[in-house]
Amino acid sequence: MKLKALLCLILLSALLPVGVRAEKAETYKLRVWGPLVVDRSKGWEAAVKVFEERHPGVTVEMLSMGAGGMNPQKLLTAIVGNAPPDVVYQDRFTIADWASRDTLQPIDDLIERDRNTPGGVRPEEFYPAAWDEVKYNGKAFGVPTDIDSRLMFYNKKMFREAGLDPERPPRTWSELQEYSDKLTKRNKTGYDSIGFIPNYGNAWFYLYSWMMGGKFMSEDLKECTIDNPKSLKALEWMVDFYNRYDGIEKLNSFVSGFTGMEFDPFMTGKIAMRIDCVGLVGNIARWHPEMELGACLPPIPDDRYNHTGDFKNETQTWVTWTGGFAYVMPRGSKHRDMAWEFMKWMTSMEGVDLTMREQKKYNLERNRPFVPWFQCNRKVNEAMVAKYTANIEKKFRDPMLLGMEALDFSYYRPTTMISQRLWNEHDRAFQQAVYGMATPAEAVKEADRNVQGALDKFFHQNDYPLLNWNIPIAIGIAVCLILAVICFINVRRQHLSRIAKQEFGAAVLCASPWMFGFLVFTLVPIIMSFVFSFCNYDVLHPARWVGIMNYKDIFGAEEWYYMSKSIYNAFYLAIFGLPLGMATSLCIALLLNMDLKGMTWYRTIYYLPSIMPIVATAILWTWILNPEYGLINVAWKASLSEWFNIDPPAWLAAEKTAKPALILMGLWGAGGGMILWLAGLQGINRALYEAAEIDGANSWVKFWKVTVPMITPYIFFNLIMGIIGVLQSFEAQYIMTSGGPVEATLVPVLYLFNRAFGEFRMGYASAVAWILFLIVFILTIIQLKLANKWVYYEGGER
Repeated sequence: MKLKALLCLILLSALLPVGVRAEKAETYKLRVWGPLVVDRSKGWEAAVKVFEERHPGVTVEMLSMGAGGMNPQKLLTAIVGNAPPDVVYQDRFTIADWASRDTLQPIDDLIERDRNTPGGVRPEEFYPAAWDEVKYNGKAFGVPTDIDSRLMFYNKKMFREAGLDPERPPRTWSELQEYSDKLTKRNKTGYDSIGFIPNYGNAWFYLYSWMMGGKFMSEDLKECTIDNPKSLKALEWMVDFYNRYDGIEKLNSFVSGFTGMEFDPFMTGKIAMRIDCVGLVGNIARWHPEMELGACLPPIPDDRYNHTGDFKNETQTWVTWTGGFAYVMPRGSKHRDMAWEFMKWMTSMEGVDLTMREQKKYNLERNRPFVPWFQCNRKVNEAMVAKYTANIEKKFRDPMLLGMEALDFSYYRPTTMISQRLWNEHDRAFQQAVYGMATPAEAVKEADRNVQGALDKFFHQNDYPLLNWNIPIAIGIAVCLILAVICFINVRRQHLSRIAKQEFGAAVLCASPWMFGFLVFTLVPIIMSFVFSFCNYDVLHPARWVGIMNYKDIFGAEEWYYMSKSIYNAFYLAIFGLPLGMATSLCIALLLNMDLKGMTWYRTIYYLPSIMPIVATAILWTWILNPEYGLINVAWKASLSEWFNIDPPAWLAAEKTAKPALILMGLWGAGGGMILWLAGLQGINRALYEAAEIDGANSWVKFWKVTVPMITPYIFFNLIMGIIGVLQSFEAQYIMTSGGPVEATLVPVLYLFNRAFGEFRMGYASAVAWILFLIVFILTIIQLKLANKWVYYEGGER
């Protein structure tokens, strides 16, 4: 008996580690990326917790990586590095673009397998617009989750104050203009309130074109059709509307003065009407529940209105549009089946109900109202709206019900493989036209040409041969051999002794780690960049050899405008900003070169701004340069506007003042250059000043005849580094303006970045990089040649 018990214990002890190991192997993290919405986070957390309880061993890690929006860099690098998330909360209109690059997994097999099971995904239950957006080439690449429609919201109180009927909103474009004129109140420098701004909110050129009957793509998605009479007429109407109110710069200055939901100009009674997503209702309910809110379908062109006065008349042609997100699985997802279970759960009736119930509970505990958001599954959406709008105020419930009805006839953006480029060009056409940079006809024509060019390249990308890797290998070997030969010849010329050769060998040995790092991490990427500049390469697929096509494209009609504009902006900053920055830092250095008590503290104070992170500096100056409430314009209005009736500049909101605004911000970091000037000033021999004083020179003469010549090496160094720095500037423009307005702050590196990571054109971006290198190289050589004529070194050498 004892023997049997002993054998059982031994057997159990042998099996126990196996069981532990088996349980451990099933434990893993399911990584979910996406732009998580704060107002839904608690509900999502509750739904994720229940999912984890139902799937022991699985931990869901939700990260707000911005992966599913218009900033794809993180997701792209994760996929290329074979470390993608398992699920991404993706903007639906970008799915076709990503799917065309083989970055997403089709899920048709999973849909078909589970369609008749509880919680299965059945395409026919979804709103057609939402389901069409997740399809590409007949395959489904995601499960649509939330959806929205656009309504026109208006402030009933402002209507009454203007003598308008708050229960009778505008229904046509002519009525919209009439109402807007009555609701707009001007002051000396701008506006107290504005009736309506066409592109404020979430309307875009898309909506107005659709209202006119325009289309952006052909039915087969192979031809861009932005350049059509109906879209042109819509754009002309938008331009005329902006011109009625002194242009877009004036209106943008007004709008940009209000940031955050607390100060939203529509919610605070500064703008009377606004076309936006239905989700705006939830924001109003939270931040300004006292607002007298009205909502209707967006006004339409007069010739499309039948004058029945009935918004629900079946013969009436109302137009709105929809968008939203979906859950997708990137290529290389490690846990496909569990990712699918998560996608089903988060879009199921039970999962959505749990999410909204817990979010509502969280909101009510903090005295916040709860307004549900729309779901792409029709059954789920109707159930959630009925359940969670039953007890909210009528002024919030009515827009929700109207928005839900509008989902059945909402337009949606074309599901094309160049969706991001189409969006960018449609927005740029609007910007070009309203800023007066081009006529509406020229703007749509150029947008059409650019998008069609991108389409043609996509359809012919496989016409080119794959890159023969013998070419970059041969180039790399040749470069290494040339460098080795040069080093060998230089060493031989030195006629070194035996001891010197031994010391040289030791030096090479000590420097070998750096040399290896340089070869692998610097020289090889440089060579590969040069090779890829002759290729069509998107990182996700093998490179294809296209010869000099990328360089031809830079100087072609589609791209030369952007390239030339970015170079012009960089030279503008160099010509006007660099001398001003150098002069400012030199003046500070001259002041701080005095022998006064506490000078160390003054030097520290002036130097501190230059070591602030560029992100913090950019955000700070975005506030300082705010057209309405920035420190500069507040002081301007209190002085120049009040005394001389001079309007303050719009700074970053206007094309003419955007670059001067960046130059002004650059002076903030003048303390960094001050250190170099200070070193140069303190290196000047005091005897030179004494000799000049004996000859009767005053301070001004001493500065020009002694100080300036003696610091010319520092001027030369700052000039070279400054020009290189301007041509390589990126962070401030990326954070503050994204290159706008109308490419007024687009610089070469930002242009390169947009093409590389926004459109996946790595080959083209490499060609831009080499053009930029060539420009920097030529400018540096010119400066080195001219330096002999004006740079003076100690001892009288030039």
